[in-house]
Amino acid sequence: MSSPLYPLYDRHADLWPLVAPLESYRDEMREWVGIVLEELGYREFLEVLDLGTGGGHHLHWLSRLWGGRVSGVATDLSCAMLERVSSLVPEFECCPGDMTQLELKRRFPLVTVHDSFCYLRESQQVAALFSTVASHLEPDGIALVKVDALADEFAGPYRYLTTFEESEREITLTHYEWDPDPNDNELETVYLFLERREGRVTTREERHLMGLFSREELKSLWRGAGLVGRWVELERWDEERPNPTIVLRHAPTSSANP
Repeated sequence: MSSPLYPLYDRHADLWPLVAPLESYRDEMREWVGIVLEELGYREFLEVLDLGTGGGHHLHWLSRLWGGRVSGVATDLSCAMLERVSSLVPEFECCPGDMTQLELKRRFPLVTVHDSFCYLRESQQVAALFSTVASHLEPDGIALVKVDALADEFAGPYRYLTTFEESEREITLTHYEWDPDPNDNELETVYLFLERREGRVTTREERHLMGLFSREELKSLWRGAGLVGRWVELERWDEERPNPTIVLRHAPTSSANP
């Protein structure tokens, strides 16, 4: 059931701090902190389970912006990415593993899924993720799940060209995101990397397949895991793309799921 481990998250994981700058996560995490405060209230100590952590940039800002002590468990398929997480947020325990099959036998007031949900391409994977969330969530806890694209609202192709520099290294990245077949639950993101380093220029390409589900499909899947949810529309990170997040709780046992 595992999602593919693409080179960007494995043997080329050293590119992550360049192509996903730490500062770019700050404003979104400020909104997440506002949601947590609204749902849970302030806690001096906040324990978090983060599923599919990636490079951990969002956890860095979540911890800093909370203003109190934040720790927990960060999980990911990629040990290369978790190495970066352990140095960036050492207060988190790093646990290699598949977020759709995790069994920690612990519960947390906050479960988060940020950069990884988009790589779930089958409804069974999404259902398994929601089951993981439910089994690790405290009775009154919440989960925040970032959804990069929705079938009802995908208006691509989206095209981005960006350049990142670091000392003697420069990366120019072309990002092309499109839906080859509107009748399935997948979209494709093509990354073209042009890297200048030590007087040489090299190029390479990666093609990432990602999931594309409707709001109703996702609602049905989280209800199947015994959760209730609501959508929060965060500030768009560009003019074209919606930026939705799902807020999930355990469904009340005394009434049917809404």
